[in-house]
Amino acid sequence: MLFRSAIVLDVGALFDKPGVYDAFVGYQWWINKFGNNHNNVVGSYETTPYFGVGVHF
Repeated sequence: MLFRSAIVLDVGALFDKPGVYDAFVGYQWWINKFGNNHNNVVGSYETTPYFGVGVHF
């Protein structure tokens, strides 16, 4: 099971260029990664916060 969510902010709108620059922050939760049992296999359970920026050409 994989759950991924993110909140995206259009940063370009602050500089009168909407739709060009984005900033985002999110969270990912993954259990039984790659079909492995999370109780028996090390690395088959993941929780990760993430962030980043995007540029649209």
